Amino acid sequence: TVYVNGTYLEASEATIPVEDRAHQFADGVYEVIAFFNRKLLDAEPHLKRLDFSCGELKITNPHSHGEWLKIIQEMIDRNDYEHGGVYLQVSRGTQSRNHVYESGLKANVTLSAFGQKTPSRELTEQGAKVITYPDLRWKRCDIKTTGLLGNVMAKQAATEANAREAILIKENGEVSEASVSNFFIVKNGVVQTHPATNEILN
Repeated sequence: TVYVNGTYLEASEATIPVEDRAHQFADGVYEVIAFFNRKLLDAEPHLKRLDFSCGELKITNPHSHGEWLKIIQEMIDRNDYEHGGVYLQVSRGTQSRNHVYESGLKANVTLSAFGQKTPSRELTEQGAKVITYPDLRWKRCDIKTTGLLGNVMAKQAATEANAREAILIKENGEVSEASVSNFFIVKNGVVQTHPATNEILN
């Protein structure tokens, strides 16, 4: 079961207009919120980041946090997964194709659920092969947009190299993050990661 603009329906029946701006311009944002035992985990920080992403793109967030929580929990209840995640996407809306967006567009909202993606015991104990890859993404990685082509290219390169992940390297040689992961190290007993700037998804 998925959700499209206020309606829960079978995934095979779901449609979005061709001129949806997230479809044509990646003019939309998203979040993924985990759940365990059919209950949401840490939803509030994700909803706050959704507020931020919408605000930075001047997209009106179509729901309050309370409304989002009800919609998301209903999505979990309507699917069979005990543990997993809910993907939610907010597009600016639909209009005739034009780089300049009209004011007052009604957002297109979609949600779907998926099962838990738990790493194997072997992976957690032995680690995984990774590669490095140039960070080719745009300069506002702090906004969680649907424009993920740089991440896709990096993850595909890792897969083709029989690696699990690609560590993204900026032009100055610094590590930013990874194609689909956060990246941190423990050095001298201290957890270190990239500063929470526009260059990573905080």
